[in-house]
Amino acid sequence: MKKLIKISLLSLLSLLIFIIISPLRGGYIDIGGITGFMLSSITGFIVYFVFTYFISSKYDGIVKPLWVLIAIFLGASIIPLFFHIRYWESTLISLPDYCIHLLGILLGFTCFKLNKVHFKVLLGIVSLSVAFWLSIPGYDMWLNKLNYGTFTGKVESTVLYPLIFQNPDGDTLNLEMYKGKYLILDCWYTYCGVCYKKFPKVQELYDKYKGSEHVALYSMHSRMADKKEDFKTGTNILKEEGYIFPSFSIDINDPILKELKVDAYPTVLIFDKDSQLIFRGSIEFAEKLIEKLVNE
Repeated sequence: MKKLIKISLLSLLSLLIFIIISPLRGGYIDIGGITGFMLSSITGFIVYFVFTYFISSKYDGIVKPLWVLIAIFLGASIIPLFFHIRYWESTLISLPDYCIHLLGILLGFTCFKLNKVHFKVLLGIVSLSVAFWLSIPGYDMWLNKLNYGTFTGKVESTVLYPLIFQNPDGDTLNLEMYKGKYLILDCWYTYCGVCYKKFPKVQELYDKYKGSEHVALYSMHSRMADKKEDFKTGTNILKEEGYIFPSFSIDINDPILKELKVDAYPTVLIFDKDSQLIFRGSIEFAEKLIEKLVNE
């Protein structure tokens, strides 16, 4: 009976850790540029790793180690497992967060089972390195997959319909006019909060390549006719926000956006020098790719 109470208490403590860490997922806390699910993942991994190692050592000889492991797993899984089973599609964004926490528990338990101190230290260092990769660049790749369909943003796609857009003067332009350069388009719309948060990064990338004979960067504002927006709206908004990178305009209901799979905003597109779509993803991944292409 006492052992059952101890195991139940371990599960409750594990559940409490999950609840305490949960607010980090909201993105309101930023530590060194790490926020949201990334911060929750790495924090949860470290806390569960240390907790599992400490509890396994403390209860060694009192409760079977396997039961300790099961109890901690259960506490960490009660809430997330329910939601992942019940709302699978809508909770995919948090799936790596849950898995990384479980990995922290498993590796903490493995560290406890090792006999030699230097093996424990080595496993701790390797575990933390793996956790950082999974929580930050790994999570970035996961989000890119959910939002844009690929882990890295790289695609190979032939645009069947002409991509036609307008400049602030209302002149009609097309993709063929930019052959010979890598064309970067930052697709956004007026009521996209994340788009505005990414504008400083877009400006930074524009400043880096403005005047380049190899790269052209433009924002592409998806205008909404029902909101009385026109081809000048995007440019006017950017000016008001203090940005100087140039802007094109396209109707948000234009079929070409669906063909290009611009289903979420912001979406960054890169066309190669032959006007073939080679990238669809975030501005961060776009920056890495264009730097590689230019330096080849």
